[in-house]
Amino acid sequence: MRILFLDDESNRMEAFRSKYPQSWIVARSQEAIASIKSEEWDLVCLDHDLANGDNGMRVVEWIERASPPVIRVSTFIVHSRNAPYGMLMVKRLTAAGYFAQYVPFDERCWAGPEDEFRYQR
Repeated sequence: MRILFLDDESNRMEAFRSKYPQSWIVARSQEAIASIKSEEWDLVCLDHDLANGDNGMRVVEWIERASPPVIRVSTFIVHSRNAPYGMLMVKRLTAAGYFAQYVPFDERCWAGPEDEFRYQR
């Protein structure tokens, strides 16, 4: 499974990498966009609030503008703890024709790879 994870917090990066060592982790929206442009992904996990005024919404805006659609992503998960913007990102990805869901990041609630990213309560 090919997984792209966008986040700038080192504790989240470490927690995610420990569960999904095969994942590709980036800390800036431009890195995520470049990765989406050049690779096919089974799952893309996006954070909203990033360092230095950057944010995951820039990735969503790029996806909305992409013409013709060049995005080869099966599923998006927005894991930001910023609920209003996280849910807005999901709404916009869904409107663009992608499967997306909002799952705030908490290393205790993310399933292991054997569970194929089902959210555990």
